[in-house]
Amino acid sequence: MITPLLQWVQSLTQVPPEEENKFLAACNEKSLKKGELFLSAGAIPRKFAFVNRGLFRYFYQRKKGTEMTKGFFPEYSIIASYSA
Repeated sequence: MITPLLQWVQSLTQVPPEEENKFLAACNEKSLKKGELFLSAGAIPRKFAFVNRGLFRYFYQRKKGTEMTKGFFPEYSIIASYSA
């Protein structure tokens, strides 16, 4: 079964047909509600994600609580804490 994630990986490298199911079995699908955090400030990032549908905002909070947007992760992109 070709999924958006598998299509994205195959755009970067060739995945042998016999390895496709092994790759997909190693992945977990999770849905987040609007406003739910994928990674929290101060936590050690131990995961990354592929955005299948939706838009994620990458932000930090200043000391006074003001949120500052650093960027966005659109559909078919990878979410990760690159600085960590």
